[in-house]
Amino acid sequence: MTPARRLAATRALLDQPPVTPVPGQLAIPAAAVADIEAALDDADRLGETGHARAERAALYLASSGWTITPAR
Repeated sequence: MTPARRLAATRALLDQPPVTPVPGQLAIPAAAVADIEAALDDADRLGETGHARAERAALYLASSGWTITPAR
């Protein structure tokens, strides 16, 4: 996904109405979902699996300014 397409996808997601959260869970911001999808798309192109895919998604989120907190 090119940076321009990623930005367009993020903007489109931000224009959608919010999803009703499940009680006890926090919603993932749409912009973060776009970063995750971009990371997984790149991981697919590189043939990464398992931990490598998760590490790539975490790297993309961190480099975009998101704070990653482990689940409890």
